[in-house]
Amino acid sequence: MRVAFSAFLLLPVSRTLEFSNRFVIAALVLIVAALPLSGCAVKLAPEYDKAIFDGLAKANEEAMTLFSSVASGVKKDNFSRRQASYDGVIGKLDAVRVQIGSRVAPESPALMAEILKRTAAVPASETSAQPALPAVPSLGSLDRLIQTMTSMRNVDSQHGLSPMLVMGYKLRFEISMEQALTYEKALNR
Repeated sequence: MRVAFSAFLLLPVSRTLEFSNRFVIAALVLIVAALPLSGCAVKLAPEYDKAIFDGLAKANEEAMTLFSSVASGVKKDNFSRRQASYDGVIGKLDAVRVQIGSRVAPESPALMAEILKRTAAVPASETSAQPALPAVPSLGSLDRLIQTMTSMRNVDSQHGLSPMLVMGYKLRFEISMEQALTYEKALNR
C-alpha cells in the first residue's frame, strides 16, 4: 500500500514540473520576442554626422573641379598654378578623415565577426581566417581618396599628367568617394 501511495504522490509532482517547464519556456520565448519592441537595440554603426557628409561633398566638388581643369592633360611646368587646388582637396579629405576617426562608434567589428561566425555557412574553423570588418567603412575610403590625390599631385609635379592618366585617377577617386558618401548617407536613417 505504501508503494502505491508513493507513486500516487509522484504523479502530481511530475505533472506540475512538466507544466512548470512549459511555463518557463513560454515565458522565455515571450521575453525574447518582446525585446525588440522594448527599444533595446544593438548599435552596429555610428550616428550620422552632417558635418562629415557636408565635408565629403565639398571635397568631392573641389576634386571634380580640379579633375575638370586637368582633363585634357597638363605639363609639369605650370604645376604651381594647381598646387593650391591639390592641397585644398587633400586637406579637406584629411580633415574629414580625422572627424570620422574621432566619431564615437559602437564596438561593431567584434560583434559583426561573432554574428558572421554564428550565421555563416562557413565552418567555424574557417571564420577565424576571415578578415576583420572595418569599424567604419568610410575611413578606408578616405585613406584611398587621400592616397589617390597625393599620388596625382606628386606625378603632376614631377612629370605632368596625360588625359589618360587623369581619367584613371578620376575613376579611382570616384569609386572611393561613392563608397564614402553612400555609407555616410546611409547613416542618416
